[in-house]
Amino acid sequence: MTLLTEAPLVVGTVAPAGLAALAAAAPDARLADVIEARIDLSLGEADPVAPPPSSPSAATLRDIFASCRQLEETGTTVLATIRMVADGGRWNEDAARLPLFEAALGDGRCSWVDVEVESDIAAEVTERARRLGRRVIVSHHDFLGTPTGDELDAVVTRARAFHPDVIKVATRVDDLEGHDRLLELLRRHRGEALAVIGMGAIGRPLRTYLPAVGSRLTYGFVDAVAAPGQVHVRELVARLVSDCPAYAARRENR
Repeated sequence: MTLLTEAPLVVGTVAPAGLAALAAAAPDARLADVIEARIDLSLGEADPVAPPPSSPSAATLRDIFASCRQLEETGTTVLATIRMVADGGRWNEDAARLPLFEAALGDGRCSWVDVEVESDIAAEVTERARRLGRRVIVSHHDFLGTPTGDELDAVVTRARAFHPDVIKVATRVDDLEGHDRLLELLRRHRGEALAVIGMGAIGRPLRTYLPAVGSRLTYGFVDAVAAPGQVHVRELVARLVSDCPAYAARRENR
């Protein structure tokens, strides 16, 4: 149980191939509060013999942005993400993402974008989103483990310089020490708009516990697992309705 007055949001990750069907579904059937359109996943799996193209085709992008518009126009917020390989995605060239972020904000009408704190284009993406009145997540991912408290605080400080709407920190949790470091990170920054996420098997319970005690976002999959330890949005919603009264109240009023 929690005394939170601001409910967290459940973000449902969707590959481009699943966006059209989701957009055609009734809003209540979409389950998640925010749909994350993983544009980078349109490049396909890495293949050393026949590497994927460096960017999606124009036709693919038209379909993606048409689905994003339809979702937004029917009441579901869309988060556009073009994740780099180093952060668990399929995109290789940082600067080449900038026109796609612009298209997502423009043609796609996406309300949110996510850009990594380490990205050279983070400031430009943030500024362009701000100009259009959109929201920005500045994120950090560590798939090797959970750094020390000081290192995690340094990530938050660096992300804060971009003045995002949400700072997202996702780390792999392999032991109780890492588990506790994420809890302490959220406690130290309780007054900030912070999304703290534990990846991996030990981090899985944190995907609902942390948002129940103050983390602003939690991520689940709609069509296929997109990160270690991710669970289906249906499970996230059910557990938060049970454990977080503020979230249950939001779902009732949808």
